[in-house]
Amino acid sequence: INKGVLVADNKLTELHKTTPGGLVVAVEFDQPVQQQWLDQLKEVAGIEKVSDTTYRFAVSDAAFVRKQLQEMARLHGLDIVSLQTGNHSLEDVFRNLTSK
Repeated sequence: INKGVLVADNKLTELHKTTPGGLVVAVEFDQPVQQQWLDQLKEVAGIEKVSDTTYRFAVSDAAFVRKQLQEMARLHGLDIVSLQTGNHSLEDVFRNLTSK
């Protein structure tokens, strides 16, 4: 419900499909990265900076983006501390539905 209007009434699995970049890839590096490196990644619908070393990417092809992140880390001498793939959180889905 958004401002008194029902914006969604479906199973969570279906609601996840309404959020751009159906999957999330979360990565943490051992040191800060330059934004321009991240902007060069392909197949990324959105980038969220969580901290100086941690980012979340909205993607449609998680395996492809993970490979790009690994290559970027190798090229720039970075270590990947954590690399995870998952779905958008319920909060992400809610924000997407109520921002329309």
